[in-house]
Amino acid sequence: MALFSLLGSVLLVLISLIATLVTAKREYINQQKLKEKRSKPAPTSRDGVLVSALAIELVTRNGKEIRNAPWLSELYKELNQLVPQYEIKPAGIFQSIYMAASTEDRMAHEGLVRMARCAVEIRELIQDFALEHNLDLVPKFGIHCDIVPMVGIGCSAALSHLWSVSLSLSDEAMPNEIHMSTQSLEWIGGEFDLTLLPAHPILSGF
Repeated sequence: MALFSLLGSVLLVLISLIATLVTAKREYINQQKLKEKRSKPAPTSRDGVLVSALAIELVTRNGKEIRNAPWLSELYKELNQLVPQYEIKPAGIFQSIYMAASTEDRMAHEGLVRMARCAVEIRELIQDFALEHNLDLVPKFGIHCDIVPMVGIGCSAALSHLWSVSLSLSDEAMPNEIHMSTQSLEWIGGEFDLTLLPAHPILSGF
């Protein structure tokens, strides 16, 4: 009986070890695939206008949208002063979402690196702003980059899709998280420290 018990314990340990090894192998394969994707050359402005879009949704800690608060104009003013320092332009405000874009880049990763760095600083700015004003306020970020045709119906469709993806990313992000689309993560290159973003900044399907 003791022998069966010992064999059972050994078997459980082996199963646990195999499961750990399989998980580690799968993670290694995923990391290698991501490295291969990121090593591919990013598209250039010769293919069209490169647009990097940033959407920032302002919510409470329990996820409730913040609208029409008296202090919003002051916060937006600070954001409007910050984003141009990264050669990014404010693109408007929609309900509880602040939007900005970069459109003058020759390479996709150039705008994305600036956009990601700007998002990290904006996150710190909003945290300081909330602390200073004793507010229940946290940001959620979405970043997407794509090629937009110069003219025609394709231009409007591409821009609409660009903002749709960015807004979806910010909507599904957790408070204080910066989510990048899969495409943007592939294009950003090795110049940005991805540890400043969430552990899993990819949302599949975008």
